[in-house]
Amino acid sequence: FLRVLADIVTKLLEFKTKPYTWFMTELTQNEDTWFDYKEKTIDPIVKFMKGPQKSTFDKAKQVVIEQKANIEYVEGAEYQQIKDALVNATIFKGSAIQQLKSDTDALENKIIEQVNLERKKAVELVEHLQNKLVGFDEYKSLEQGKQDQLLTEFTRTIDKLKQQTLIAMLRDEARRFEDHTYSAQVQKLMAWSQPTPEPNPEPQPSLLGGNTVEPTSTIQEPTVLKPKPEIKSISAKQIRVDYAKPWLASESDVEGYVEEYKKALLTAIKEGKHIQL
Repeated sequence: FLRVLADIVTKLLEFKTKPYTWFMTELTQNEDTWFDYKEKTIDPIVKFMKGPQKSTFDKAKQVVIEQKANIEYVEGAEYQQIKDALVNATIFKGSAIQQLKSDTDALENKIIEQVNLERKKAVELVEHLQNKLVGFDEYKSLEQGKQDQLLTEFTRTIDKLKQQTLIAMLRDEARRFEDHTYSAQVQKLMAWSQPTPEPNPEPQPSLLGGNTVEPTSTIQEPTVLKPKPEIKSISAKQIRVDYAKPWLASESDVEGYVEEYKKALLTAIKEGKHIQL
């Protein structure tokens, strides 16, 4: 509003240099101008600043500031219209403030709907991966304690998603869970589901020399358990296919890509890796 008041303030400052007689004679000749300033500019601004319209203005500023990170994910012209209204020097005139309120409410509702949609998609992804995990035969064969331990990460992530209000963070959390956390849980499941190796009896020194003798049935000697073999895994998303074309445009392109993908999968298998789907 300072731009609107700037001309009035400049003229008021000029009064400081005027003699006493000027106020009695010449000022009264311009009283209509000063009444117009008061009635059309000063009073409306004061009314705006002291009334409910100021709350509408402040809320619009708050929404723009607090939802800045989410605004780019919603469509519509409301955001730009709000920005223009907030710097409009004549926002206090006419129906401009009503339009600002309408745009603010519309933008806020769009953001809420988009956040809820993104949260729903993220939670559904985590729940889908959880259902996929618990459907594995290896999971079903685990004891209850280990099953609960595997599911802890799913529950924690869903709780975290339900508290998140930033669209970018919801997407990032879901992607990170699928690419890393879920893969880690599958890796843990694979390791736990491996059969325990048979104990390897430690040879006993012979009393007659350096040769060894088998332990008798009456003497219990310490045994050494072989460690479970470490299982290396890789997500199917991490398989890189070296294909010469930037896109698939024909049946032969699809066949060529599938062949290269098959080679990449077999290479990973030959390297001793399990591929997570």
